[in-house]
Amino acid sequence: MNRISTFILCGIVGGIFFGAASFVYAAEPQFLISWKPSVYAPNWYEGKLFPTKDSALQVSFELIDQSSTSKGKIISLKDREVRWYIGSDLVRKGSGLQSIIIKNSLFAGSTIDLRIAVDFYDPDTGSQYFTEKYFSIPVVDRKLVLARRSMSNTFSPRSQATWYALPFFFSSDPRTLNLTWTVNGQVVNSVSNSPFSLSIQSGDAGQAVDIQASLEDTNSPWNNSSVFERVYVQ
Repeated sequence: MNRISTFILCGIVGGIFFGAASFVYAAEPQFLISWKPSVYAPNWYEGKLFPTKDSALQVSFELIDQSSTSKGKIISLKDREVRWYIGSDLVRKGSGLQSIIIKNSLFAGSTIDLRIAVDFYDPDTGSQYFTEKYFSIPVVDRKLVLARRSMSNTFSPRSQATWYALPFFFSSDPRTLNLTWTVNGQVVNSVSNSPFSLSIQSGDAGQAVDIQASLEDTNSPWNNSSVFERVYVQ
């Protein structure tokens, strides 16, 4: 048999072999993760809530099938083992355990690193294994923001201006905490219906006014925040 015939024969045999082989790859399911920390934000706030130190955090997930037979459907995990890890530590496991509540002990600037492992059967391949998802949730600081209608750092002589203290991400309802206003270093009381607003009368032109609001939780040193602003009478 000459070299050309041998080459053609090998090509035919190889084509038959690889054509007959069928490779089926597992379609990894998709994790849909959600979390909800027990922190406060104003009711108009539409941004994402993040955990703070010592706040509780509920984390949940759904598993979405990506197999050829049931693609896009939610997978029932009723009888499947779910394992939850924080870092490398196993913290909870159980059948159908799709939600857990943890208390965050980390400080702002850290991340809560989680891993979910789910006992999964792939109908396309007939294989069973633990599918995993790694994700991190940022830890933020509590914030107290000063706001008023004017965007500048000045206000007119002999006029009234009102400041609003806006609390974000406190682990207690801010209305149960101690709010203190100071003007030029002196404690003042709000005379409005809400302790979170303060109205003052400005003096003569050329003066500077220091406004500070502090929110304190007597039960937790981490549940405190303060904010300062200097404005000028012009």
